[in-house]
Amino acid sequence: MNDIFNANGLPVLIGSLPLANHEQAADLVFQHTPQIPSWVQLPIHKKEMMVPQFMTSLPGYRCEDGRIYVDTSCAGFENELLQFYEQYMAVMDGSTDLEGSMFLLDEEAARGFYVLLERLGAKVAAPVAVKGQVSGPFTCATGLHDQNDRDRVA
Repeated sequence: MNDIFNANGLPVLIGSLPLANHEQAADLVFQHTPQIPSWVQLPIHKKEMMVPQFMTSLPGYRCEDGRIYVDTSCAGFENELLQFYEQYMAVMDGSTDLEGSMFLLDEEAARGFYVLLERLGAKVAAPVAVKGQVSGPFTCATGLHDQNDRDRVA
């Protein structure tokens, strides 16, 4: 097996598009970059913005009144934190399957990912590659705020 990927000049798209409709975005992706389709994020949907998309299972995560933050002062925060780490350890030691855990991408926050999977499943020919993107730890840490709008960098 050849582990070296060569795009051979094939086009790829950036991760975000200024659209509101995921099906329309997928149509554009497969029309213009069928050999290397991408997972498109539509940040017009607040949950699909770069940082919130990967934070939905984080303890204290809240999306209220158009604001996304971590509430470390809420009554259930310590319990959410405990559940988070217990589930993490269970997934890591194999006693709980990742499928169905809190660590899967939230379908509402990553609708473009799930539309891409549907389209790939219906495709006759396999693409050369598939492009996706995730927010890294520094971006997530510096983009995350608490209930008082303070940075939550640990």
